[in-house]
Amino acid sequence: MDFNELKNYSDKNKYILSTIPKATEDYISARCLIINGILNNGLILVKEAIDKYLKAYIWINDENFDPRGKSFTLEELVESAKKNGLDLAIYTGLIRKISEFYKLRYTDNLFKLKEYKAEDLYEIDSLIIYLNNSLKLPPEIKFRILGIEHYISFDLANSIEIPKNHYLKWLEENNKPVKGLIKKLEPEYFAFKRSLTP
Repeated sequence: MDFNELKNYSDKNKYILSTIPKATEDYISARCLIINGILNNGLILVKEAIDKYLKAYIWINDENFDPRGKSFTLEELVESAKKNGLDLAIYTGLIRKISEFYKLRYTDNLFKLKEYKAEDLYEIDSLIIYLNNSLKLPPEIKFRILGIEHYISFDLANSIEIPKNHYLKWLEENNKPVKGLIKKLEPEYFAFKRSLTP
């Protein structure tokens, strides 16, 4: 992708380029909170992250979809994503839980937190990485915007010389799905880096 193609892609997809970094930040922040036992705020951020990833997916796959200035329930986003080819069958139970997460901000619902277990974080990680992998982005975009691949590429490029930043620390902490993604992305990342060298 040359400079003009990159500019045209970026101009056409400004919504994606602003949404994916926010989704990634919500996800990493949620992991930090949940790992440290702050479930209420952590679970709310999980829902926010998944909303944003789903919107980005639908935006990429449905030219008539424009979520700006509109609100959607998680169920509506899931149905729209399914209509656009996203298979979420194995995450049905988790998505049902996630649809309740936002209600946990109310004090009288905090007792429901006992329904959530440590294993749920693994499922959440799996779902987020699946959603992230479903976003078909060119490498010039994928490794440059502040999404999951950006933090992974920082790790791949600087794993020896530079200490890991806080976002990368909480992204990777006990995160088997993301470790699998790092292994998968390593050859793609270095091929991309080589392509930048004249």
